Amino acid sequence: MFPSCPSCLGSGLDQGLIDFWWNWDTHPKLDETQLTQAQVSEMYAKFIPMIWGQAAPDGGYGFLRNGTYVMGFK
Repeated sequence: MFPSCPSCLGSGLDQGLIDFWWNWDTHPKLDETQLTQAQVSEMYAKFIPMIWGQAAPDGGYGFLRNGTYVMGFK
């Protein structure tokens, strides 16, 4: 639901209700302009990217610089 409601993510982050989140991709897909800079920073810190299959993801592995964890599905 976060792609269609970025303010929902921002509110959850502000209230400390989100420990992590994902969206079945290697990067967040939502309109960051609706969030404060603090919320954007926390959004990336709590985002868990997901990679699929055995091939390298589109755009390579640069997304790994932004977080601590990654989910995978084969």
